[in-house]
Amino acid sequence: MAKIIGEIDGAKATSDDLPEISEQSPGHFVVKAGNEVSEIFLTDSGLLSDGNSIDGIEVSVETDKERILRERFSGNADNDKAGKTTKGMILKAPMPGMVKAISVSVGDKVQKNSQILVLEAMKMENSISAGFIGSVSKIHVEVGTSVEKNMPLVDFTQA
Repeated sequence: MAKIIGEIDGAKATSDDLPEISEQSPGHFVVKAGNEVSEIFLTDSGLLSDGNSIDGIEVSVETDKERILRERFSGNADNDKAGKTTKGMILKAPMPGMVKAISVSVGDKVQKNSQILVLEAMKMENSISAGFIGSVSKIHVEVGTSVEKNMPLVDFTQA
């Protein structure tokens, strides 16, 4: 049985009512409370965004379904079947925008959270970072390229 720990808005709250918070990447959190799931973003200036807007600018958010599909199907199946120890990864555009700068070249080794490119969306520059350690195997875009959400940007070989 759940332990009563206090009141929220006049209603008794139990330990089961506490939200579960997990950090997906620096400044990006998923908050689960009951059947509700929300994404929260912490900006460089310390402001919080609910994933829908921040300072009046709409933000596109990856759904759980999109995340699961990306995680399961963005790997390189040929490498996996060959029994190699590395796994191919594809960095895709998180939102529509224009590539303003590319910080890597083919063959470069990247560390987790190192900047890969800058994507301008709605007059805001967004630093797109690597989520793992690996090597750049192919760059699909160049500076000035307009991209759509989920368009491949850079291929990696993960270490």
